[in-house]
Amino acid sequence: MDKQQYQTLITVSLLSVDAAMIGIAFLIAYWVRAQVAFPAEPHNLAPVGAYAWTIAVQMICIQGMLYLNRQYHMVKATSRVEELYAVFSAVSVGALFSVAISALLFKNTVFEVNYSRTIIIYAWLLTIVWVTMGRWLHRGIRAQLQRHGVGLERLLVVG
Repeated sequence: MDKQQYQTLITVSLLSVDAAMIGIAFLIAYWVRAQVAFPAEPHNLAPVGAYAWTIAVQMICIQGMLYLNRQYHMVKATSRVEELYAVFSAVSVGALFSVAISALLFKNTVFEVNYSRTIIIYAWLLTIVWVTMGRWLHRGIRAQLQRHGVGLERLLVVG
């Protein structure tokens, strides 16, 4: 596998991990809202299937912010704290955009859903946690592959 194919594979796998983590975080946020009566009992909570388009918009917005934040570009080394900060900022802005875009696109359509503010907050916090965990897992798998010789770059130091 050449360098370009390896970088493409890593980027596509990171996009897939991020999408899965965003979806999982939203589903857990929905489940927590349905089960936990905090701050109040949930009223008129739509079935989880009604949120499919909202989840799709959230994935697109958050991954778009991650891309604009240069999180899908191959970087040699970043610390976990830097990655957490980048995920926090991208998810925060992406979540705000997704709520706004969902409200604008789905208002007075069959896709309109009563989007609970508590679900928004839970999804925002859980998305930060899950995307960060997914990226750390992805980083660990990449490190294991490099230990086995996959994705290594040759370097000649002169001097």
